[in-house]
Amino acid sequence: IDRTLSSDTIHTLQKGVVLEGRKTASCKVKPVKIKPNGEMELMVVLHEGRKRQIRMMMKEVGAHVVKLHREQYGSLALGNLKPGEKRLLSKQEINDLKQLVSP
Repeated sequence: IDRTLSSDTIHTLQKGVVLEGRKTASCKVKPVKIKPNGEMELMVVLHEGRKRQIRMMMKEVGAHVVKLHREQYGSLALGNLKPGEKRLLSKQEINDLKQLVSP
């Protein structure tokens, strides 16, 4: 993000902020690195995923997302894939995804 957040602001994000009239679920927000230019790298672990949620959460606390990188989606880890690359899912990964959507 484009600035360094205080520990109070990080705690606010972790508890959840109101976006579009609904409070977000609690999440994990961990500072990873503060750059010399004042930018801050964060690791954010969401338990829900609204459209553009991280960008909107940061905007709510006065920060702008400079770069966003997803490492994992549910049980699927990105691993060593480069942008635009794809891979086949294993049978276990397919079964795990099916369990997520089964009643």
